[in-house]
Amino acid sequence: MDNHLVNLDWSGMEVLGDDECRHLLDAAPIGRLGFVDQGSPVILPVNFTLDGRSIVFRSAAARIDEWPLAAAASAA
Repeated sequence: MDNHLVNLDWSGMEVLGDDECRHLLDAAPIGRLGFVDQGSPVILPVNFTLDGRSIVFRSAAARIDEWPLAAAASAA
């Protein structure tokens, strides 16, 4: 029997610690960025790298100023 305690959020999804997240990101060749745009989920593939404590990513958006996440970030 596995005695590993799992931290779950309100929806039942496992919450990973910072070190585990960074370990998984370090081994991933591509990422997925998910957000909600006009009430619908959007998931985009992204190239990324770790830069210290930051995750730096890019996407193949035609014009970044038209990308919904860019608008959300600039409004924050």
